[in-house]
Amino acid sequence: MSAARAVLGCVVAGAVACSTGPRVDLAWTGADTGSAVLPALARRCGAGPVELTAMSGDTGIGFVIYGPEPLVSGAFPLTGPNEAASSPPAAALAARWLDSTEIFAYRAAEGRLELTVGRRLDGTFTAKGARWGAGSGEVTFEGAIHGVPVGPCEEGAAGR
Repeated sequence: MSAARAVLGCVVAGAVACSTGPRVDLAWTGADTGSAVLPALARRCGAGPVELTAMSGDTGIGFVIYGPEPLVSGAFPLTGPNEAASSPPAAALAARWLDSTEIFAYRAAEGRLELTVGRRLDGTFTAKGARWGAGSGEVTFEGAIHGVPVGPCEEGAAGR
């Protein structure tokens, strides 16, 4: 993500959100343009994929990361959900936001997630996304994942 977009995101979201806590910095351009700094969390149920979500209000992004158990650092192609599930290591990305009249939803058609796995997840991503559901349009996503721990599976969740 460019330095100017990161700074703009920090100004919009407030300095505290940009300096503390697990988060995803997200920017999109194309059929619609915007940016957000979103609080994030991740979980993994057994040997299933890692699910990372970042949301604030009606704006959110989610990743489903298919990789080995335990997850390792590296590059993951960003594709559609069916493609990612059938050809690991890979990841799927979906995002949504609200404008004054409707909710826009997109999912990655192609891209790359560079992930560093330690006690927390950090990384960068870029992807081309296609409108999901009604309507048409394309956007380009870019952003960064900062300090997101992978928590335990919720009681009763699938894959436990």
